[in-house]
Amino acid sequence: MKKLILFIAYLAISQISAGQIVSGSFVHDNIIRNFDLHLPTGWTSNDSLPLLLDFHYLGADGRDEDTLTQFNPIADAEGFIVCHPWGFFSDWNVGQNAPFGSGTKDVDYINVLIDTLHSRYGIDLNRVYAVGMGQGGFMVHRLACELSGRLAAVAAVGASIADSAAFYCQTTRPVPVMMIQGTADSVIYYYTGLPGIWGSVQQLVNLWKAHNNALGNEITVNLPDTANEGSHIISHRWLGDQNSEVLLYEVVNGGFAWPGANRDLGSGGNRNMDINASRHIWDFLKRYTLTTFTPIGMEETVDVDLQMNVFPNPAKELLHVSVSTGKLPNVKVLDLQGREAFAPITFQTGNSADVNVSHLPNGMYLLQADGVSKRFAVMH
Repeated sequence: MKKLILFIAYLAISQISAGQIVSGSFVHDNIIRNFDLHLPTGWTSNDSLPLLLDFHYLGADGRDEDTLTQFNPIADAEGFIVCHPWGFFSDWNVGQNAPFGSGTKDVDYINVLIDTLHSRYGIDLNRVYAVGMGQGGFMVHRLACELSGRLAAVAAVGASIADSAAFYCQTTRPVPVMMIQGTADSVIYYYTGLPGIWGSVQQLVNLWKAHNNALGNEITVNLPDTANEGSHIISHRWLGDQNSEVLLYEVVNGGFAWPGANRDLGSGGNRNMDINASRHIWDFLKRYTLTTFTPIGMEETVDVDLQMNVFPNPAKELLHVSVSTGKLPNVKVLDLQGREAFAPITFQTGNSADVNVSHLPNGMYLLQADGVSKRFAVMH
């Protein structure tokens, strides 16, 4: 049945001409996941174009986001593909579930979606970007943590990061991040956040400055205030490792809104009209591609002779580890500083083992053997 649904979805989207919105779906974790796709005018199956994933706000869907952000004309002019994934019941699993890692498997869904679009449309895997509004922006921040090896750069508007997602955030490379936040936003509180749920904008900025080692001098620019709608924008920029950066557009007196959009989202504050946010976001994202830089032990890699899987992840007491058949390795258990957490796992018979991790503190760890690394979390 799953194969039939996938085949029907493939036929439906493969027969629609380029330059239009294409509706597609596939089954992931026993759920039919939907997405809309815009193929730019002139697209052919031989192209290898950038991909922009645009995530909708809470209670909306991909088509609501499309009418709000209006990336399609920019995509037609500059030659990239826009995808609007649909959240499950108009929501995204941004990491607020307890325990962390439970709930809808949205991170893996997006991981599979990228591969699916690559196989069908030949996207450039070195130029995959993510942007989101509201809850979609929360999702983008989580993806930047957990799919940092796949996203070249990200942007979020009117959003923060869930406290739990921030706690477990482990990037494998510096991720360029752009944020647009209104100081009068009555949904995402600029100065205080929502304690226990998400932090202030300053805490969000500090998180990405730390991950990108963007700890040098701040570059501040006042953007021209041309619209006189009661708000203005101050740009704050910090340069980081591997040519990354952290960029914040502080919208003074701005509300929960997409600057330059043709409609309000009703949140107090002002909708800034000095800029077209979509244009500024794309100009930021397109400057970046994935690099080959990978800190040793941080990236999950696949060796032709060895594959390793773990579950549950996060683990509470027992972690089940399995490896591909062949020569059975000794698997080291490391913390993220590369220190051994306890004695290596030895497979005496068979290709799986249950490991007691109940004594490990909450946090992220690595299993490592023969050049293959696998991340897992402990959460009691």
